[in-house]
Amino acid sequence: MAGGLIGIAVGIGGARLAARLIRHLPVATSWWGIGLAFGFSLAVGLFFGMWPARRAARMEPVAALRYESPGRVPASLTVETVVPPIPSYSPGRLMP
Repeated sequence: MAGGLIGIAVGIGGARLAARLIRHLPVATSWWGIGLAFGFSLAVGLFFGMWPARRAARMEPVAALRYESPGRVPASLTVETVVPPIPSYSPGRLMP
């Protein structure tokens, strides 16, 4: 919603700036245009907010929290292959 309001402010400001820079350019902002822009912004925000949330709600909780998207991470990448094990410390051994 904040992005839509910022976009409306930038659009109105840009139209007023264009009217000042180009004197013969008729510029008008209508309420229905502002409402249409805000509605479109709201619809995009709701869709791209709800879609990943619905996908995550259908998954197991641990799997949903593990990866942002299960299709992007190969199954061969486990914690053990990505993070090497920490070597154990023994008093007689020098640390590398």
